[in-house]
Order: sequence, then structure tokens, then C-alpha cells
Amino acid sequence: MKMNSNKGRTIGGKTHPGEEIARQTDRGKVLIVGFDALDPEFLERHFSELPVLRELALTGAWGRLRSTIPPFSLIAWPSAMSGMNPARTGVTCLPPDDFSCSIPPLNSRAVRVPRLWDVASANGRKVGVVNVPLTYPPSPVNGFMISGFLTPSDRSDFTYPRELKTELPPGYRTSLGFAQDRVEEEFFLRHLYPLTETQFGTVETLLETKPWDLFIYVISGTDWVQHYFGCHREASGWERSEEMMLEYFRYADRFLGRLRDRAGPETTVIVLSDHGFGKVPSRYVYLNSWLEREGFFRFQRSGRGIVKSALAGHIRTLGAFPPFGLLKARIPPRLRCEFHHLTRLESRQVDWEKTRAWFTLFLHHTGYIRISDRVDSPAEREKVREEIISGLKGLNETRPGEKIFDRICRREEIFTGGDLSGIPDIFLLFADQWLGQTVPSKSLFRRIPPGGRSKATHRMDGVYIFSGPPVIPGTRADLEIYDIAPTVYALLGVPLPDTIDGRVARECFRQDGVFPGVFPRREYRPSAGQDVEWGAGPQEEVLEKLRALGYL
Repeated sequence: MKMNSNKGRTIGGKTHPGEEIARQTDRGKVLIVGFDALDPEFLERHFSELPVLRELALTGAWGRLRSTIPPFSLIAWPSAMSGMNPARTGVTCLPPDDFSCSIPPLNSRAVRVPRLWDVASANGRKVGVVNVPLTYPPSPVNGFMISGFLTPSDRSDFTYPRELKTELPPGYRTSLGFAQDRVEEEFFLRHLYPLTETQFGTVETLLETKPWDLFIYVISGTDWVQHYFGCHREASGWERSEEMMLEYFRYADRFLGRLRDRAGPETTVIVLSDHGFGKVPSRYVYLNSWLEREGFFRFQRSGRGIVKSALAGHIRTLGAFPPFGLLKARIPPRLRCEFHHLTRLESRQVDWEKTRAWFTLFLHHTGYIRISDRVDSPAEREKVREEIISGLKGLNETRPGEKIFDRICRREEIFTGGDLSGIPDIFLLFADQWLGQTVPSKSLFRRIPPGGRSKATHRMDGVYIFSGPPVIPGTRADLEIYDIAPTVYALLGVPLPDTIDGRVARECFRQDGVFPGVFPRREYRPSAGQDVEWGAGPQEEVLEKLRALGYL
């Protein structure tokens, strides 16, 4: 493998300003391994077949890790790596308008807050960062960085320092480079495993040959393999699909064992996933029809809008039948996005003069309700919002033993510290079996037959595992995704950012001098990504990657 040793010298001949800062008491190294989309139920179901994860969990601390709303990698990883909510990070992925099938252009410069590598570098710690989503273009750090998911192409300058790219093995890739839902299984696997093997070998070499105090690597394939094979348990071939996913996780588990051994017994190992996986809705709830019934919304009753509404209703009905569902699965991502437009609410279908609020379906089976700017009085807006929330809670009780919503949130309950003016007023997290719809329907509820259901997608709860000398063995506790970063800062012995939202997970660690009573805080600046050419071509490549995973 082509990888030059750089141990004991500054990478690329460059000195990072943080190297001149005097170190605080060294609390040991921290190794973070991300298993993107590792679900707690999947993990517990297969504990016996994932021995390294099982050992780390049962001899350390572990539990569920509550993700961001929505549980989307491009939102969740910046929050996990910063300890801050999306309003602070600047990455909400809200569409340009509520009727579009897109997200804003994104790269590392969209992140407005310092992340783990920024803070560690500023305090003189050596860092290595590999394949973390939304790190392109790479940032100058006190160490090295290899960008991850949403790197436009492997032709890009995706390393810091730039010359590190010449040390990577031939064929190193940051993504599969094709729309995975358009290829046969054999083709998908034939590319997934070599890409992963090359990354694994690179990470092992970097771990051994480069100096580091904090090393972070995210395995993207654990998400990709579930997007390809994941389906509901009533689907034909579910057992085989589960086995195909498990085989890849076994492969990743063996790699994790090698990393743990190479890192040494004094290193604190953290495993985390940005969200879970496995949600397959079997029920629709038509929320704009409900809002219309409650007097907050009005569908257009004439012109092109009513024709579009009727067409959308017919397509939704057809989509519930198995043959139509199979046909839709074979449509290329770009055309599927256009097809989705036909079944999604458009502005022309709304009677804006008589509408005070509307529902929009968001990423990964979440949604939101926005109150119209025509309701301009703050007191009136709050009154409308409380009436809608009260009504939604009542709707949640109309199905005995079957909640429609897991959570109904005011925006300020999940977004703080940033400009909230453009953020919708209410966010909805649907229960696993439910999915909201925007188009009109005579019935508020509709069942989706097994053959018409979508493939599995993200769940809210991921997983974390802490293992190492300061961890209390056998601890079981649930955390928020914002709690990871402050806990890492505490383990490294560096001051926390002054705007951090998460907390240090003290309950998972020994209290005999491991952490101070009060954690110091200071202001940090986020590092800017390197200058890169970022035109229409690279942006279209990024959008194609998102379409291939069903995100758009």
C-alpha cells in the first residue's frame, strides 16, 4: 500500500498555529469510529454476531443516541462533531421553498461553528479526520484531513494538506460514484467492498504512522448497504436482505477490532452512529386535508390547481399497488424526483387568500407546518400555533394504541441560538408506521399495502459506545447527539466552545479526577475550507449522490 510514514514530523512540512499553544494535562488519546446508520435494534438483534461491538458495549458504556430532526447525515454529523443544534451549525437542509424537491447547495463552508478538529487543533492537539460527511473542501488542521460524503469527485483536492493525496493508495475513493439504486446487486457489492477495503487499509496505516491525539473515521458503507437492501419485514426476501446487511456489518466489526488493538489500551474508543435505520411506513395521514378541515388551510378549487390535485390523488392510489411500486423502484433518481413532483403539493394548488398554515413533508419521513406571513401579529401567530398543536395532539389520540406522531415540536424546542426567522413553526416526527402527505384526500388515513411501500430509511435513534480506562463498565444511558462533542473535549482536557448545546456525559465515566467539577469555556472560530473550484459541475455531482440515496 502506498502510504509514506510521517511519524515525528509536521505533515506536509506545515506548522499549524495550534502547535505553539502549551498543552494542558494530557488525558490520553481518543479514537472515534462512526458506523453511519447503525440502529440500536439491529445491534441488539445481532450482538452475538458482532463480537467487537458487543465487547466494547458490554464492558464500557452504551445506549441510544437521539439524532437531529430530521435524522439526516448532512445535518446530524455537523451537530455530532460540534455539540450544537442545526440553527447554530447553519446546516438545516430546509428547501429553498416549501414546494421544492431539493436542498440548498452544501459543503464544509456551510458549517458556521467549530467542530472537534478545530477545537482540538486550537489547543495544540494532533488530529486525523477521515471520511466525515460535509468536510469538503477540507480544513487546515493540526494534522491531516481526508474529506468524506459529498466530495464532488475523486478528481477534487480532497485532502489537507494537499500533498497527502499523493500518499493515498491508487483507487482511493470517497464515494461509489454511481446511483446505487440503479444497479444490480452484484455490481453494487463488487464496488462497495473494494472501496471499503481501500479506506480501511488507509485508516489503519494513518493510525500507525501519523501522530494523533484525536482520530475520527466514519464508515459510510454501513448506511449505503442498508439503503440498498433495507426493506420491511413483510417483504419477500427480507431474511436474505437482513443477512446481506449483517455481512457488511461483520466486516466492519472485524475492522473495528483491528483499530482498537492498534490504538492501544490507554485510548478511549468511541463508536457512534448519526441516526438509526429501518423505518418503513405502512400508513398515510393527509395533513393538509386535516388542516383544511380545521380551518387553517384551503386547497384551490378551480383552474390548474384542482387538476393537479386530482392527478396526484390518482397517482397515490396507483402507488399503493405492488406492480406500480416495483415499476417506480426502477425509475432513475432524476426522473423519480420529477415523478415525486406530481405527488407533492405545489403552490398553485393552494388558495393563499384562505390559508393560514400548511404542511410540508421533510427529509426522512419528518415534516413541518409553517404559519403564513399573513398572520403577522406575534400574539396571533402564537395563538394559531397553539391551536394547531392542540389539534395534532388530539389527532394523535384518534388511533387507539397507534400513535401517528412520536413528537410534535415547537421550532424553539429543537433550534436555539441562531436566526429562527426562516425556520418553520412546528416540526413533526412521525411514528415508524406513519408518513405524512401534502396532497388532498377524502380520507385522512390510508393504508399502504406491503407491495406499495417504500424501502427502509432513517430512524431517530442511533447508537453510541464509550470504551476505555475512564469509562464505568456496564453503564447504560441514553444521550443526545449533541453530547458527543463536549464529552470528547472533556476527555482531551480542552475548554469547551462557549456556545455548545450538549453536555458532558459524566454518568458514563469515573469521577475520581477524570473530569473537573466545572468545565472551562472559550470562544473558537471555525476553520474555513481550502479554496476550491465549486461551479455547476461539482454541485450537480453532489446532487446526483443525494438522489441516488433517495434523499431528493
